[in-house]
Amino acid sequence: MGIFSKFKSSGGGVFFILALLMVFLSYCQKKYPPADIVLLNGSIHTVDPANPSAKALVITGDKITAVCKEDIDAEKYIGNMTRVINLEGKFVTPGIIDGHVHFGGAGSLIIDANLMTVSDEEGLRNEISRVVEILDDGEWITRGLWGAYEQWALGDAGKKLSEKSKPWRPHRKMIDDISSNNPCFLNRYDSKEWLANTAALKAAGLEGAVMKGMELGEDGKPTGVIFRPSPAFQKVSKARKSKSHKRLLDENRAALKALREAGIVEVHDIERPDQTKRFIELQENRELTCRVWLRPDLTRGAKLKEEGFTMGLHPKTK
Repeated sequence: MGIFSKFKSSGGGVFFILALLMVFLSYCQKKYPPADIVLLNGSIHTVDPANPSAKALVITGDKITAVCKEDIDAEKYIGNMTRVINLEGKFVTPGIIDGHVHFGGAGSLIIDANLMTVSDEEGLRNEISRVVEILDDGEWITRGLWGAYEQWALGDAGKKLSEKSKPWRPHRKMIDDISSNNPCFLNRYDSKEWLANTAALKAAGLEGAVMKGMELGEDGKPTGVIFRPSPAFQKVSKARKSKSHKRLLDENRAALKALREAGIVEVHDIERPDQTKRFIELQENRELTCRVWLRPDLTRGAKLKEEGFTMGLHPKTK
């Protein structure tokens, strides 16, 4: 009481008490900057040994600004413009890095023919029908890798052999009626055998012709199966029309979408200059939704060294 009287008599006591009160109120009413996104009610794996799990995340701009044990701690960051997402217990983990991809090939298996699980006529027709709907007339349907899982159950390590004793063989008649406007040149999983439909044989000048490397049916006519290497394979390969720039970009976009859906945020890849240019174009269009650690093929090493490129430099801007 004596101290308070002393402060009051000097005129400073009231100001001192008011100052303490303001500090206390400021502490109790701490303001949290509104976040752009708040994730609540999740099962979050942090990969931090000191704090391995959490329930909520706060994201501002392109950074995680708070990792919260309880939802109530994250709710402090919710403002009028904050997007709030209830994860409903879903699992959350930091983005995954894939250290070995074939990016261009992955995109082509999404947009172009994917026959890896195909080993019968029905499967072949279904997949070629799907691709025909996507492509313009005149565009080639390529690759495929038919029969990749024919000898094993899908997802098996190879112990369970399939009941088939003889590998399935396709015939151009199986798809000619659904692909007359799109030449097809499809490979078996080992690329030793290929299937050319009639449109592809026409484009190569082989319709009705017989050349070394072409399989003939019981009627003496080509089945469409072409062996590699052979003069027939070279003939069809030479006639094959390259994919358009738009189609290649669409394949890239499809691969990026698949990466996003799998939670992959960075890939390591070896690519040729044409794919490198597409990576740059996608980045400049703000469509490159994962990081790319890109290694050029080794044949370009000396040339890139002469141009002043070293590890870690951007292929366009350095």
